[in-house]
Amino acid sequence: MNRARTLQVFDTELPADTVEWCPTEGWQTLLACGTYKLVEGKTEPGTASRVGDSNAGGTNPCSSQSRLGHVNLFHYDATLPACPLRALQQWDTAGVLDLKWQKQGSTQLPVLAVASAQGTLDLHQLVDSNVQGDCSQLKLNSSLVLDPTRLVLSLDWANPKHGSEWQRLVCSDSCGELWLIDPGVARPLVHWHAHVFEAWVAAFDAWNPHLLYSGGDDGKLCAWDPRQVERAIFTNTRHGVGVCSISSSPHQEHLLATGSYDEQVFFWDSRSLCIPLNKCEVGGGVWRLKWHPRRKGLLLAAAMHNGFHIIEHDDQADDRNSSCHVVSSYIAHESLAYGADWSWLAPVKSLPSLPPSSRCDDSSITSSEGAALSSIGQTQNFRILYESPTSTFDIELEDEPEQRETQEDTLANEAAKLHITKGPFQESESSLVATCSFYDHMLHVWCWQHD
Repeated sequence: MNRARTLQVFDTELPADTVEWCPTEGWQTLLACGTYKLVEGKTEPGTASRVGDSNAGGTNPCSSQSRLGHVNLFHYDATLPACPLRALQQWDTAGVLDLKWQKQGSTQLPVLAVASAQGTLDLHQLVDSNVQGDCSQLKLNSSLVLDPTRLVLSLDWANPKHGSEWQRLVCSDSCGELWLIDPGVARPLVHWHAHVFEAWVAAFDAWNPHLLYSGGDDGKLCAWDPRQVERAIFTNTRHGVGVCSISSSPHQEHLLATGSYDEQVFFWDSRSLCIPLNKCEVGGGVWRLKWHPRRKGLLLAAAMHNGFHIIEHDDQADDRNSSCHVVSSYIAHESLAYGADWSWLAPVKSLPSLPPSSRCDDSSITSSEGAALSSIGQTQNFRILYESPTSTFDIELEDEPEQRETQEDTLANEAAKLHITKGPFQESESSLVATCSFYDHMLHVWCWQHD
């Protein structure tokens, strides 16, 4: 049985499209969320080529359209199970299409890179504060203008395990170009034309510093050696439509996951990108993919019109016999599913209970959130176990039909299960997840219990 429980819902004010937990040890309670709003005309990330928001066909974006955005910084406090998320900081910027913390392994204070709709890459560093992170603030260290006529659509950090000389960033833009950047000097090392239309995503290989990938609205998945960018190492059009997400497994060398508007997640052996190892249908365009930071084979997918899904990839001795399937889905959002990330915090052993005395008093269920509760209750194989005035509810995915417990029995059984453990995963533990959706501008923090 897999169970997901919403811990808190937060209104981001503007449409939310990206969310990231900080991976740096000592600051893993920090969560960043980016928002994006097109002021003139209506569109959303991932549909620019269809509605004219970006530079479909390689021309400049519509200059008459202005884009607004925020970056929100939060602190997560597990000792407050009813309202664990607290806002620390918010600042205005151009629309944010992507943001990512520098990957675990850095010895300095955390750095957050932000890709903006004004063609900039902004690097924000944490101001030194107490290690708990509950008073942390970010300050702008540098802002690199790539091209003010373009949107920076995605970014990724190289894996720091390759050494400090490989602290590189790669960005993709709305004109189909990729940019390799040295954050130490805040300048591009090289940039090149990679796709005919928007380059929706660029990502480093987790194991090879001389290998990175890109996906574009031209339907191409490309592999590149940044030392020789004149020609792609490999190009694949298997998805057939725009490639929106790419993620290299940090646990298994050569394993690559890609997502597309075709509503499928493909798994590849990066040594042979001709035919995928297998694929998984998720029922919506796959805007973002995230491997679990500790548990091998678990992949979180944001599926635009069809919520969020957790996919399990089972690898065998012979990779060609591997399999994949959706083990759980989170459908509490009412709008387009864009941002998703696993927390790096130590796992929670079983789901936390929410005693009435610890509930928040300063929020109530809005009409839209109530509709979400209603729709979840009507979905096959899902049931609401708990509902509170803080928009906190519990969703259970039943693997097989079984006799349902009463709500009182369920709460009694959950009552004394909250304890946090350090160290490797054990059975029946929970992972902390953050997801955000677009037009309803909602950020959700939830726990997923797994065997």
